[in-house]
Amino acid sequence: MNHLAVASHATSSRITRYVIPFGVRNLIRDQLRMFGINQAFIYSDLDGLARDIQERITRL
Repeated sequence: MNHLAVASHATSSRITRYVIPFGVRNLIRDQLRMFGINQAFIYSDLDGLARDIQERITRL
């Protein structure tokens, strides 16, 4: 089942922009978190860790 109506815009041969509909943002975020991809993983500094902790607290 495809929940995403993703628009793809190629800006160069190596960069592609994907537009994710707002309604599935949390679903995708939860799926990425299951694979260990979160703010702390992407931004591996104290700011990324703080954003990840803040996101976890606000989603409770």
